[in-house]
Amino acid sequence: MLSPENLARVYIQWMYTRLSLPLPLLPSHPLEKSALMTTSQSRINMRIAPDALEQIRDAARLQSQDVTAFVLGAAMANARQVLLEDRVLKLSPAEVLQLEQALDADAAPPTRLREAMRRHGAAVHSA
Repeated sequence: MLSPENLARVYIQWMYTRLSLPLPLLPSHPLEKSALMTTSQSRINMRIAPDALEQIRDAARLQSQDVTAFVLGAAMANARQVLLEDRVLKLSPAEVLQLEQALDADAAPPTRLREAMRRHGAAVHSA
């Protein structure tokens, strides 16, 4: 069973996927701390063909980024998408049903909103 927080997270991820938008970093997301904003602690080395490196350099230059920031940004965007697809596709049938019911349900307005609407209606009718 999905908790309300996880249900909201799944809904947000589902909406971003449906709209083909890049997934934002959500609270409790494994990539919460942006790798571009933290002090470098780890290193990735790779061998790459010279023409591929030149293409990456050209693209990075067009984005006004250095190669490291460009490659890391592309890798992080791809990682978020892979993680999103993994989480959304691994819902159990019961969780899918729960999500559909939550999306279809009419939400009752909170007590404070109902009270505010009542006060507004009384103020409008008394004026």
